[in-house]
Order: sequence, then structure tokens, then C-alpha cells
Amino acid sequence: MRNNLAYATHIFFQNRGFQYIHTPIITASDCEGAGEMFAVTTTLPQPHEPIKSMTALLSHTKTPKSEEELKAIADTKALKDQQKKEAEDLIAAEDLASGK
Repeated sequence: MRNNLAYATHIFFQNRGFQYIHTPIITASDCEGAGEMFAVTTTLPQPHEPIKSMTALLSHTKTPKSEEELKAIADTKALKDQQKKEAEDLIAAEDLASGK
């Protein structure tokens, strides 16, 4: 029954020029850092102003602009990884020395 109703509904709208699409659902939850990648705003510029004038939107964008920025990001990550490993090695050495 459900299949027949869904099929009839789709045929009804398809015959009248509508298309069935799945649009993304925008929610307030931020999973896996998506909030850092995409900015959603309800504030739009005036019709005569370009979207580039939206400073709130531009300041939220995290896209690197140059090779230098990409290298700086990679260097910072490498440094943090090295510091983390050194801290773990120090803890392991202290545990070994104390007999844990």
C-alpha cells in the first residue's frame, strides 16, 4: 500500500514538471569539524553589495590561501606531534624508572 501511494505521488508530480531531489539538512550540530569548513548565515548583504562584503562569512572561512600557509600548517602539526611524542616518551621513562 505504501509503495503504491509513494509511486502515485511521484508520478503525479513528475508529470507536472516537478523533480524529486534530496536537499542537505542544515542543523546546529557540528560533527567532524564541518563547522570549520562551512559557514551558514541568515544575514545577507544588501542587493547592490557583493557577497564578498560579508566579513562575518569571510572571517569564518578556513581555506588556506597559499603554499606558505599550507607549509606553516604542516610545520605546526609536525611540531605538535613531536612535542606529544616527547611527552609520551618522558612519561614512559619516568614509569620505567619508578617500576610501574
